[in-house]
Amino acid sequence: MRNFSTEGIILKRMNRGEHDQCIILFSPILGKITAYAKGARKITSSFSGHLEPFNICDFELYRSARGYTITQCRSTETFKTVRANLEKTLNASLAGELFEKTASISDQSEELFTLLKSALNALGKSEKTDLALESFKIKLMLISGILPELRKCATCGKKPAETECFTLSGGGQIFCPSCLQPEHGLTPLPFGIIKLINYICLCDFKAIEKVTIRKHEQNLLKNATGIFLGNYLDREIASEAVLRSIY
Repeated sequence: MRNFSTEGIILKRMNRGEHDQCIILFSPILGKITAYAKGARKITSSFSGHLEPFNICDFELYRSARGYTITQCRSTETFKTVRANLEKTLNASLAGELFEKTASISDQSEELFTLLKSALNALGKSEKTDLALESFKIKLMLISGILPELRKCATCGKKPAETECFTLSGGGQIFCPSCLQPEHGLTPLPFGIIKLINYICLCDFKAIEKVTIRKHEQNLLKNATGIFLGNYLDREIASEAVLRSIY
């Protein structure tokens, strides 16, 4: 069937030609796809105001040998509370960029779609925007199968304990004090941070919002997710650089 309907979250929008736009969206049915919106940049276009990044839309698509074309589009969620705040907007941009780089074209996952939708809602409502963003990163890595093993030392298999501070290597593995080698680096990963990561994996954003986290703990958590994602993506995320330069 060449004509079909799907819900989708807009991850990225690019101009094409004089009047058209190229849209990267994620659908729970199709996964990540690229679709073209002909005439979307015309003042009279019915797409005006709908094809915005982060918007959740109901799409009518036409599939041909050349790809997907958007024939109709109606936004159902626009996350106004995110757009009204610069920090929330930048964090949402980072979440969307990470999602776009991590979710593969073949992924057809309701779970991933629900995660991004929940994360955007959480960023809009949260008073702990940094924690919500780091939680999204952890959940994204968990679902995508790229979250490293944090339940035991990579060398001896010893489980983390509150009395010891494990170390996170540049390769994303953890080592107990007895197995730590100079080449592993010196990034501390205390028991409390390991416990927090495991808690985030199990809980929804509403429960995570209730977590009390101090500034240095937030920095340790951010360092850990940065190492995990850096090993997978092997590149810097543009939105992360912008956030770092401002805050």
